[in-house]
Amino acid sequence: MKTKPALLVLVALMLSLPPPALAQADLYSTVTNLWWNGPKTNILALAEQRLAVDTNDIVGIVLKTEYDISFSRASVLSNSFRRVLSVGAGVGTPAFSAAYPRIAWNVSGMFVSLCQETDETYESDYAKGFILHKEMDMKWAWDALHEDGWLDEPVTNAPPAAP
Repeated sequence: MKTKPALLVLVALMLSLPPPALAQADLYSTVTNLWWNGPKTNILALAEQRLAVDTNDIVGIVLKTEYDISFSRASVLSNSFRRVLSVGAGVGTPAFSAAYPRIAWNVSGMFVSLCQETDETYESDYAKGFILHKEMDMKWAWDALHEDGWLDEPVTNAPPAAP
């Protein structure tokens, strides 16, 4: 059987897009796998989808920051860092609260490197963002949100229900 080129393009496009109604319980593995193997622009789409519902959604903020670390200029990235620090400071769930000092320390350290951004360093970092099989830079924050149950909840900045 001979496959038509248009069908191949359609299938490839469907495989590269995030599912329209992503099940919350599967969000952890979906995002982790997309970051590891897939188009990282889908991470931004998921973040923007969540932030459109609630601008203070900590999951959306962490996802947007993750994307911005690889693909955005210093001015955008510094705003993402500020959002992680300000909204993250108010997250009181156990794993995220325990990880927050590390999050704040790392993000504060990254602010220093933003002052040294040049066109060359931006281009180099941007190119690195397309590398497959690379850990998420904020994986520890992502793991803490998962452990606390944030990914099992609908888009909201209210803490997850106690287990």
